Amino acid sequence: LHVGGAELPVAGEGRGPVTLGVRPEDLVRADAGAAGALPLRVGYVEELGATRLVHGKVEGQPLVSTWPAGEAVPEQVWLSV
Repeated sequence: LHVGGAELPVAGEGRGPVTLGVRPEDLVRADAGAAGALPLRVGYVEELGATRLVHGKVEGQPLVSTWPAGEAVPEQVWLSV
């Protein structure tokens, strides 16, 4: 499965479009360009108290990740599953 220039491993074989669902808490920060890392262009940050939700897009597709409160959020972050 190719997403955001990264190749993510999947079980089985298939053809055609797929819908990929990822929980925000299952995404972790990664080094830029790391294998399997997705470049998220940050759109906005939702403050939730002890944590934040970082909303953005990867290749035009929406994606949301958690982020610790009090830490700066750059315009682009790299995430992995």
